Amino acid sequence: MDMLNAIQPGNKVKTIGGICGVVVEVCPEDNTFVLETGTEQSGKSYIKFDKQAVYQTDAVAKKEEPVVQDAPVEETPFEETAPVEESVEEKTEE
Repeated sequence: MDMLNAIQPGNKVKTIGGICGVVVEVCPEDNTFVLETGTEQSGKSYIKFDKQAVYQTDAVAKKEEPVVQDAPVEETPFEETAPVEESVEEKTEE
């Protein structure tokens, strides 16, 4: 469904009936699009389709990045150790 919602003018589309062309208009209200087919030499045609008729398209659905919440920081328990006591007097005697 995301692929169908991503269809915009300029996208190439092939319908389930095998009709290929370029999207020239999208009507989100009625879930349709207008497809331009043909060539300059043979003449261009415009056909309105329901979006459900899309078989293939080059439209790319935008992927929503998941919101990553910062994990709570777990506090690591510290082992209590006896404080190291150095005597100023002991250092000066050496």
